Amino acid sequence: MSIQILENAVIDQIAAGEVVERPAHMIKELVENAIDAKATEISVHFEQGGRNVIVKDNGVGIDRAELKLAIARHATSKIQNTDDLWQIATYGFRGEALASIAAVCRLKMISRPLNAEMGAQVEVEFGRLGDVISVGCDFGTTIEIRDLFQNIPARLKFLKSDTAEASQVKNLLKALALANPGVTLRIFYENEMVYFWSAQESAVARTQDVLGEAELFQGEAQIEQMKATAVVASPNRTVGHSRQIWLFVQGRYVQDRGLQAAVVEGFRNFLMHGEYPVAAIYLQCDPEDLDVNVSPTKSQVKFRDSSNAFRVVQRAVRDVMERSPWVKGIVGAGGPSAVPMTSATSEMASASPMPSASQPGVGSLKARPPNYAELIMGDLSAPLAKANAAPLQTPIDATDAAAVRGPQINSQINSQTNSQINRQINPLWSTLEVLGQANLTYIVTQSREGILYIDQHAAHERVMFEKLIASIRSGQIEVQNFLMPPVVEVSEDAAAALMAAKGELAEWGLYIDLLGPSQVVVNGAPALAKSEALPALIEKLANDYVSQGGSHSLENRLADRVATLACHSAIRAGQSLGHEEMKALLEQMDEFPQSSFCPHGRPVYVQQTFRGLERDFGRIV
Repeated sequence: MSIQILENAVIDQIAAGEVVERPAHMIKELVENAIDAKATEISVHFEQGGRNVIVKDNGVGIDRAELKLAIARHATSKIQNTDDLWQIATYGFRGEALASIAAVCRLKMISRPLNAEMGAQVEVEFGRLGDVISVGCDFGTTIEIRDLFQNIPARLKFLKSDTAEASQVKNLLKALALANPGVTLRIFYENEMVYFWSAQESAVARTQDVLGEAELFQGEAQIEQMKATAVVASPNRTVGHSRQIWLFVQGRYVQDRGLQAAVVEGFRNFLMHGEYPVAAIYLQCDPEDLDVNVSPTKSQVKFRDSSNAFRVVQRAVRDVMERSPWVKGIVGAGGPSAVPMTSATSEMASASPMPSASQPGVGSLKARPPNYAELIMGDLSAPLAKANAAPLQTPIDATDAAAVRGPQINSQINSQTNSQINRQINPLWSTLEVLGQANLTYIVTQSREGILYIDQHAAHERVMFEKLIASIRSGQIEVQNFLMPPVVEVSEDAAAALMAAKGELAEWGLYIDLLGPSQVVVNGAPALAKSEALPALIEKLANDYVSQGGSHSLENRLADRVATLACHSAIRAGQSLGHEEMKALLEQMDEFPQSSFCPHGRPVYVQQTFRGLERDFGRIV
């Protein structure tokens, strides 16, 4: 078969298949064109899942003489030469969208610039361009689409149901609304208004309107010329999928697995497995460090330095986590208004709560409390301090050590290690009135607002975790040597994996040796750890090293291993506590602003308000 140049109609349909994969992509292109035209008000009417659409804006409009040119392929006012591709400040730049759309639908475009007395109209029927005529119309541009893909039956049959396609349209319109807070958007589906987002002065206010969250918080971070703003809900507002993580780069809605992972990493130690946060991330950088010309739909970007992009997003999320602005008043204990901060967090930008919204929120509000939420590991680039192991001068037998540390919960909780970071104690938990212990598992307390049930194991696990992290990072971990070291039986593979990590474990205050092919002896452990918990701890670490190897970063390994150590050393469920011991635990929780979540993301307390009780008893309606 001889080589020949394709007809324009075929070329247009091929291009349409790349740019307009489904109705949502078409509507996205039309709305982005309106935004590029400096519109401050845009209305979108769509029907049949987006096959019939009207997009009207109050932008600068198009001159009559250029109306046909606007629909021509590769005609654009947004770039002039190849250098402009690296300085793109608009959504569109290829000059393909209108031409591709016009090839697969019936299109009518009406436009009137501000300096024109009359508007102009042109119609295109499946690529066949009509004449330009004069019409009366408002300032701005209106584009009407009918019968999308009617001339391409193969493409038409691959569309999903109208409901599914409409859902995609609404999702992309939400993204455009989030990215452009200064634009008023009215969205109609089947002649009914489904969304109205008035112009807002800030991205955070628009984010709250669009996502319908009653409370959102802002954090910021900057690395070199990259700046990220994170607007997130508290960790007790979660969903079971990642679709509520909205990513914007230079105001462009993108889908990027790396940035999505950075958001989840920012929530590390505050989400349980399978949970995802509600967050909107706005990333700005030098246009020369970004390539948006990756895919025809412009939904993906490439960074010159993807590592910095990951880190700046993670830091912006962590800025909110460290300050935990949602904690004020959640317990109703009447503590100070300020959230305690370390010297490191005091350098971060202030996190600000958003005003209330009347719309229902996305996701499910679970019976788990908001937390103080400070990400433990700090900056990813911060070096981990080497631990100067300081063993006790007099070795103690393992059984004696258990007797010293096991039942004496009160003294254990009150003990202060040399590595404790100085923190301003914010009386919150300790102001609760301790009523007793339920099921030997939950500390029952009372505040002005209601009854709080505190999981004693989860609470103490967080306290132990924080103390161990603080001592390791300061290099002053207190290590206890054993006169009769415990011996743990593991598989030969697990023993080899533990020996390979021997140096790393020593940095965490855990000293081991190989006694036999499948026997590991524990010569020393952090003084805060319970000796009776060491066998289970060693087995857990062995399994982790065998299954994960060195795949985790140093920060992840430290947080995961220390969380395991804290879990096995904390007060257990079913353990009886005295009144003073319970109060001592609450006082210790006040030292750590993240005490409302355990290191594995499990809630530390649940609350039942007096108002809820009164409603249950029929005292109020």
